[in-house]
Amino acid sequence: MIGYYNFANLITFLAIALGLVSIHFSITGQPVYAVVCLIAAGIADMFDGFVARKLSLGPEARDFGKQLDALTDVVAFCVAPSILWYCRYEQQTTALVVTVLYNICGIIRLAYFNVHGLNETNGRLTYTGLPVTFAALIFPVMFTLLNYLDNTWLNQLMLWLPLAVAVLFITPVPVPKPRGFAYIVFVTLAITVIVINLALWK
Repeated sequence: MIGYYNFANLITFLAIALGLVSIHFSITGQPVYAVVCLIAAGIADMFDGFVARKLSLGPEARDFGKQLDALTDVVAFCVAPSILWYCRYEQQTTALVVTVLYNICGIIRLAYFNVHGLNETNGRLTYTGLPVTFAALIFPVMFTLLNYLDNTWLNQLMLWLPLAVAVLFITPVPVPKPRGFAYIVFVTLAITVIVINLALWK
């Protein structure tokens, strides 16, 4: 078979599978499970690069893994959260427009990263623009607030969330690459959001 197969890529395959399952749950009216899968995809994405760096991979295998990761990000962190939001707002025309723009900006962000990679700002590695993987936490947190605060004003405002995130994708500001303690915070917050949603879902 064509391609390169190793443990790091298997984790990437898991991330894309979780993204696709998240889409399934969104369109079948099970948004809480969609949120859980989206968060799980984000956690998987955190570790595929880490595992790849621990393996003795050749240049082609490393490049293949990078391309695979970018394509996975399109599905898991561009398409999946936008479908969650589109269904959350009952397929409104405005929701369609903002989610389309969200996906376009997300793909631009990923293509830019593939060309330029990481930068160094004040001695620390940084991204240019918000990484699309942050969607794995932004959308679940906002979904949780919308579902359990029952605030009409907040509900109307959050319709525009994908557009706000899209702007952050393509805004040329340095975003520090998470490391160490940041990963612990992400996983802890992710698990908390999962527990809240599963416990309160009626």
